[in-house]
Amino acid sequence: MTFYNRLKEDTKELRNTTNVRHLYRPKNFSGSVVSYDIIIKCFDFAYTMAKDSFHRSKRSGGTHQRSPLELFWDTFRGKIAECIAYDYFASKNYEVSDLDFSIYPRGVWDSFDMRINREFISIKSTKHFGQLLLLETADWDEQGRYLPDADKNIPYSYFLLVRTKIENENHFTKRNLPEYDLLKDFCLSMNIEGELTGVLSHQDFVNQIIKYRFIIKKGQLLQGRVRMDADNYYTHAIDLESPDII
Repeated sequence: MTFYNRLKEDTKELRNTTNVRHLYRPKNFSGSVVSYDIIIKCFDFAYTMAKDSFHRSKRSGGTHQRSPLELFWDTFRGKIAECIAYDYFASKNYEVSDLDFSIYPRGVWDSFDMRINREFISIKSTKHFGQLLLLETADWDEQGRYLPDADKNIPYSYFLLVRTKIENENHFTKRNLPEYDLLKDFCLSMNIEGELTGVLSHQDFVNQIIKYRFIIKKGQLLQGRVRMDADNYYTHAIDLESPDII
C-alpha cells in the first residue's frame, strides 16, 4: 500500500491549523452483535482493572488524567475488540493464541495482544464512528519497535483495528465508577456491536507511516471536537487492508 499521495493532501491541513477536518474520509461502520458471554467476561475484566487502578491513567505522551469510568470504558472496549478478533480468526481455522484475562499489577502487562498463525498482532480499538488507527508516537522508535516492551523484543507483524458501537455509553455523567451491579446491568441491557475494520502491516507502518511522518500533533482538534492528548501516528480506516491478509 502507498500512503504518500494521501500524505500530501493531509500535510497542508495538519501544518496550518489546530482544527483538523480534512482527515475525515469516512468508512461506514458495519458491525455484528457482540454475544452475551463476551460482554460478561469483558465486563468483569474491565471493572476489576478500573476499580483497582491497574491501568495507567495517562496515555504515552499525554497529560489527560483518565477517570475510573473512562478507564473502564477504554478497557471494556479494548477487551471486546480482542474477543471479536479471536472469534473471527478462530472461525476460519487460523491458529490463534488464547485470550489473556489475567489481572496484572500496574506497570505490568501481557507481552502481546494475540498471535495468529504465529504472527504477533497488536489490536487497537476505537468507537464505531472513529476513522483513524492511532498509535502514540512516544511508544515507537524509528524502526517500529514498541518501546514499553523493548526488553522483550516482540516482532509485531500487524496492527488490527476493531471498532465498537456501545449504545448510551455516556449515560453515566459522573467520572466515578458506578457500583458493580448497576454498571453490569446497564452493560447487559445495551446493544453492543463490533467490526473488524482492517489491518496495517508493520512493514507499512515503518516504511510509510513513520518514514513520511503521518502524525497528528498533541493539542490539535480532530473534527473540531476531539483534542489530541498526545502526538499520534495515524492511518485512515478506509486505507487499511482486509484482515484476511494475515
